Amino acid sequence: MGSDSIHGLLLQNRCICYRCFRSLNPHFMTWKEKTVHCLAFYPYEEKIRELLYQFKGCYDVELAGVFFDYQRRYLSLRFRGYVIVPIPSSSSSNEARGFNHVIEMAKSIGLPILPLLKKNCDFK
Repeated sequence: MGSDSIHGLLLQNRCICYRCFRSLNPHFMTWKEKTVHCLAFYPYEEKIRELLYQFKGCYDVELAGVFFDYQRRYLSLRFRGYVIVPIPSSSSSNEARGFNHVIEMAKSIGLPILPLLKKNCDFK
């Protein structure tokens, strides 16, 4: 990577370079589950699974900002005034990791977070 590319990344305050971001195969996907409008940015394919495993399974909390790095501005503007209510994760997994992966990812968006939901059973 040339010095101009590095300088551009520093000015944009990015956690991931554009080439690596594109390798995650980003797609803006919306759908509805009953009455809930859903939004996803990545298909659950090999690269995103590997990154999620490194983040969650290898306890690499520094990766939290990568997932929404290029969508952060859109999300913070589109959902301005909203509060993020993260999907709960098992407390035993959170304790083992030392962090709640969903909350850490959500923090990068810059919206308020209210962990109102609690997981009451783990599915195997």
